Amino acid sequence: MKKVPLFILSVLPFTIMAQTTPTLVADINTGMSGSNVRSVTALGSEVYFQAQAGGSSEYNLYRYTPTTGAVKVTGPGSLYPAIDETSGIEKRFGVINDKLVFHAIVAPPDTGTGTYVITEGGMPVAGGITGGSLNAIRSDLSTSSDGTKLYCWGSVSGSSGLAYINVSHSMTLLSAFDPFEFSQAEEITECNSNVFFVSDIHGPHQLQVYKPSTSTITEVAFPVPMSLSDFYPHNLWSGDDNVLYFSAKTAAEGRELFSYSTTGVVTKLTALNTSSDGVQPGKNGKIIKFGSALYFSGSNGVAGYDLMKYDLTTSTPTLVKDINPLTGSSSPAYFCEYGGKLYFAADNGTDGVELWVTDGTEANTNMVADINTSGSSNPSSLCVVDGKLYFAADNGSSGVELFSYSGSGSGGGGTSEVITAVRMVNDVVVFPNPAKNLVTFNMNLTAPTGLSVVLSDITGKQIYKTDGKQYPSGTASITVPVENYASGVYLYRILSENGALLASGKLTRE
Repeated sequence: MKKVPLFILSVLPFTIMAQTTPTLVADINTGMSGSNVRSVTALGSEVYFQAQAGGSSEYNLYRYTPTTGAVKVTGPGSLYPAIDETSGIEKRFGVINDKLVFHAIVAPPDTGTGTYVITEGGMPVAGGITGGSLNAIRSDLSTSSDGTKLYCWGSVSGSSGLAYINVSHSMTLLSAFDPFEFSQAEEITECNSNVFFVSDIHGPHQLQVYKPSTSTITEVAFPVPMSLSDFYPHNLWSGDDNVLYFSAKTAAEGRELFSYSTTGVVTKLTALNTSSDGVQPGKNGKIIKFGSALYFSGSNGVAGYDLMKYDLTTSTPTLVKDINPLTGSSSPAYFCEYGGKLYFAADNGTDGVELWVTDGTEANTNMVADINTSGSSNPSSLCVVDGKLYFAADNGSSGVELFSYSGSGSGGGGTSEVITAVRMVNDVVVFPNPAKNLVTFNMNLTAPTGLSVVLSDITGKQIYKTDGKQYPSGTASITVPVENYASGVYLYRILSENGALLASGKLTRE
C-alpha cells in the first residue's frame, strides 16, 4: 500500500545528532538509483559489503568504518585492480582467522576466477588461497563452529567437491564429485562436527551430510514421504544444542520444520498447514533459533505468512503476532539477533516492508522505524558489527544503500549515535604513476584532519611513512620520494591522525 509521504531528515557530512530511526551511513551511488548494497559482512570492527557505483551493473567490494566512511577495495585505483569490473565480484564471502576471503573474476589477460584474502583495514594477504585452482571457490562460504575452517564447494588440482580452507588459507578437498560440473553445494552448514549442504548429487536438491568419521557424503533420509518436485531443503540453521534445523516440503502437508538430532534422527517438528506450506518457501534467513524457540515465517492456515515460533521446550508452535492483518502475509525474513532482541524485515500491510523487532512476545513485536515513508525500505543482509546493526535499505531518496541502527529496539525508534560522512577524503589523485623520483598525493578533505602516507611492498611490509601533519579542510598535497626503491608495484595507504585508513591503492615505481 502506498504511504503518505513524511518529512525525511537529510544527512550531511559530520553532523552529530540524536536519531530515532536507522541512519544512512554510506551513499555509494548518490541520487535515487542507489548502489544496491548486498552481502553485508563483519570483519573485526569494519563492515564489508558489495555495491554498484556510478550507475554500473557490476559489483565491487567496499569497506566501511564510522571514521573513514565507505572506501572502495576492488576495481581500478584500489588494492585489487586485477578484478574485472565488467563482471564484478561474486557473492562469496567468508571470515576466518580475522581475515576476509572472497571470490572474484580476474581481469584480462588472465581468465577464470581468483580467490583473495584481506585483513582488517583492507590490506591484502600475500599468496591468497593455496592448494586450489584458479577456479577455487564455487559456492558461498560457511565458517565452522570453532572458526578454524571455511567450508565451500571447491576445486583442487582439477577435482571438485566439498572442501575447506584452513587458517593458513590452504584449501583441502574432503570428497571429490562433480567431474562435469553438474553439482553445486548450497547452504553449507556445520553441525555437531558433520557438514550439511543442499545439492543435486543424488537427485534434485536433496539434503546431504558429510561425516568426518567415515569421510563419506550421504543423502539424509526422511521419516515421511517428501515432495518429488520441490522438496528443496531451505534455511539450514545449526543451533547451540548441536541440532540442525531446516524446512523441507513433504508430499502431503507442504513445507514444514524439521530437525536432525545429534544421533542422526530426522524429525518433522510441525504440521502447521495441511492444505499448503506451513513454512514460507524461499531463503533469505527465514529460520533462526532465538532463546529456546525457532522463529520463522509460517502460516497456520488462518493468517498468512507471519511471525511464528516453535518452542523447543514444549514442542509447541505459536503465532507470535499477526503483523499484517490487512492483506495477509507479513513474510518475516533476514532474522538477526542484536542487543538481546530479534530484528527482521516484515510488511504490516500499511507501511510496506520495514525493520521490525521482537523479544518473543506479541506486545513487544513492533516496527522499529518507517525508513521509507513513501514505500518499502526492504531491509536485507542484517549484520552486527562493533555494537551496531548494519543492513541494506532504501529510504526513498537514496536508493538501496548501507544503513546502521544502534537503538534499544523498543519499537518506534531508538537512538542512533552518529550520522557520519560518507568519506573524509575524496578525489585522491596520485601522480605521476608510474613514478621515478617523486610521487604526489592530492586529495580533497571534507574536514580538518591529520594525515600521513604509508608505503608498503606488495607483501604488505611497511617501507616508508610520512610524518603526521595537520591539514585544513579543502585541498591537501603530500609528496613522497621513491627514487631509492626498486622498480615494481607498491601499496599506499592514507591514514588519519588516529591511524584510521582513509584511502588506499597501488602505485608503480619505474
